[in-house]
Amino acid sequence: MIININIQDEYLDSFYSYIESMPKGAIVIPSSLDDEILKRVKWYKKNKSKSVSFSSGLEELREKVIAKI
Repeated sequence: MIININIQDEYLDSFYSYIESMPKGAIVIPSSLDDEILKRVKWYKKNKSKSVSFSSGLEELREKVIAKI
């Protein structure tokens, strides 16, 4: 199971103590976002999501705004 949690700074020492008290291997903290990035890339390719360059997307937005003026 994967859980994302936010720990307030004042409780970090207690949280680290709790993690260290767990059996070795019970908690795995990934050192990078590689798995998450790969998961999102696979989803993106599977769903054949459309993407546009930033400049063309910005141009479309600009044209819509100007048309409303």
